[in-house]
Amino acid sequence: MTDPNGRANGSAIDNRSEQVVQTIAPEGWRQGCRPEREAAGSAKVTSSSENPSRRENHQSAEADRVELVRQIEAMEKPLGKGLYRGLLKTMARVWRPSQVQDSALLRKLLAHMNAAERGLRRLEAAVGCTGPDAMARILESVELVSVERVDSLETLKEIVLSLKRSQRRPLANYKLLLDSRIRTPRI
Repeated sequence: MTDPNGRANGSAIDNRSEQVVQTIAPEGWRQGCRPEREAAGSAKVTSSSENPSRRENHQSAEADRVELVRQIEAMEKPLGKGLYRGLLKTMARVWRPSQVQDSALLRKLLAHMNAAERGLRRLEAAVGCTGPDAMARILESVELVSVERVDSLETLKEIVLSLKRSQRRPLANYKLLLDSRIRTPRI
């Protein structure tokens, strides 16, 4: 069969031109007709649903992200609410780790939370050596009421280093006192 213009119906050229007309016409666009995207040459670009290896990679990445979220959520209790929320807010700008879609950012956040946990252990050890009075003075100097108000690694580090410095001072003063007694001539 032929159409009024003398071309054979059902030919590849007719189908292709019909598709082009549908994608150009507003009605066709509204119906979802879109031009096919082609990569180098005539090969089609396949979506992740058509490519099994891509689908597996996507599932693997999603499983990795879910595991990172679980590990980060588990850090809330050891860090305390203030430090946990502070790190989430400053690093990822979210309130819940499940809101972060980037696995690299989740890894970085988890690394900072692990560092904060180590910092809290150092803080406990330093308080054990210096006592709670030194801790109270240092918290007052950084304008905090308690350790639960610490919301950043920088503040935690500053408190730990201050405690360690105050721990060294009495020993240094004691050594100076001993040195002065030894050097003082006896009359």
